[in-house]
Amino acid sequence: MKRTLIVAIAIASLVAGCSAASGVQTHPAAPLSQPTTAAVAQAALSISVPVAKSGSVGSKAPAYISSATRSISFQVPSMGSPQVVALNLGDASCPQIGDNFVCTAYFNAPVGLGQTLTIKTFASTDGSGAALSQNVATLDVKLGQVNPITVTLNGVVATLGLYLSPNYVNVGTASSVVATFEGFDASGSLIVGPGSLVNSAGVAVTPSLATGDLTGATSVGAYDGASSSWTVSYNGASISSPNLTVSASGYTSTSVPLTVYSAGSTPTPSPTPSPTPTGGPTSTPAAGPTPLPTPTAFGTPGAACDATAPHCGTERWHIKTLDDLYVPTINFTPQLVDVNTLRAIPVPSGYSSSNDTTRYAPWEIQTVRLRAVLLDWKLESDHDFHIVVGQVDNPANTMIVEPPDVTCNAACASNFGNYYTSVRSKLTTCFGAQPPGSVQPFPKSGVVVDITGIPFFDPLHGQTGVAPNGIELHPVLTVDFVSGQPC
Repeated sequence: MKRTLIVAIAIASLVAGCSAASGVQTHPAAPLSQPTTAAVAQAALSISVPVAKSGSVGSKAPAYISSATRSISFQVPSMGSPQVVALNLGDASCPQIGDNFVCTAYFNAPVGLGQTLTIKTFASTDGSGAALSQNVATLDVKLGQVNPITVTLNGVVATLGLYLSPNYVNVGTASSVVATFEGFDASGSLIVGPGSLVNSAGVAVTPSLATGDLTGATSVGAYDGASSSWTVSYNGASISSPNLTVSASGYTSTSVPLTVYSAGSTPTPSPTPSPTPTGGPTSTPAAGPTPLPTPTAFGTPGAACDATAPHCGTERWHIKTLDDLYVPTINFTPQLVDVNTLRAIPVPSGYSSSNDTTRYAPWEIQTVRLRAVLLDWKLESDHDFHIVVGQVDNPANTMIVEPPDVTCNAACASNFGNYYTSVRSKLTTCFGAQPPGSVQPFPKSGVVVDITGIPFFDPLHGQTGVAPNGIELHPVLTVDFVSGQPC
């Protein structure tokens, strides 16, 4: 997760000296007297590093440094080599305050006006490796006073990304899609402005967008630098789903599919309701289920956070995120099931993929606990983790489970965000990676998990790993490792 990269640096004339020592210096109990002949003053650095969290793609709040930051370097031409300050998160110099580690450290700054100060942050503790962010500022250091400056650090792009909203169009309906250019730094974190996206030389990255559609049914508008996005227009013609590809000089291009829904792409409704689940004796959790703790209030569509949170998904979005008025009707005592049981459920009678106001009983109002093997995953353009799981004794029988991103609209208002964050954090921590932009196998195969979530019927539109009836667990509320992974 990346947001505006701002460092507030208070330059105080604290310590005299003639050489510029490197590293974090001991915090004095009180400022020492400063001789008027001092050539170097000690600069106090204050920087807030957020506690690492999952599900953070797309967050746009200000005053943010990458949670991967572990050191920061400073260089004035007269200093020679950069001074590197290690940020030891959690210790006395970097205590956790709320959602941030607030770090205080020092570096030596030459006394003088109009100095060029280069600042960089790194994921390493010694300033090695690729910079996560950087910028150049004018530094004035006067004796006998505090000399504060504020610097907006520009995120250094390591890889390109593209986010589509929405990520689909419907045949027969002219529409448009907003394609937003995103950059990821060397730690894999998403960079979000208003700081510029730059390359390692500090030069702004200029992206371009192309569509793989050769029929003329889609067209790319002019790039809007203020929003870092293009408007892609679609005329409603029947075409194959094209890729949208973002490119920039010096980088490997990235493609994201724009799904074209055709007539008849939703599941065929069944005239009868689904049966009561029975589960399998070897592929279901063995422990008896207990009710999930639920928030004291839920079902609050239109909460205040929706006004500022990014719009991530559209189709049945409130149902998917537990932000609908029927959440109080859900039975939060999980029913034990397996993948085969859910795949065999008939699609509810009267099912409509555009129904975002009601739930289809009995399955969309029944929490289930599913034992399955993890197969593939990716990060969807609506910020969900798209996870393909298989039946334990027959992994060829697959279905999809998805935990949403709590920073998205509706998901933030559902009051179940702590569940979504916990699941995403558990997976990324255990596997040491974020989901890739395209479907790939999990970093380790054969991992069996117990997953708790709410069944949800999704229209069939060529999803990787989709069940034949379109059923998913969406949202996922908990995940527990059973075997195959030490987490």
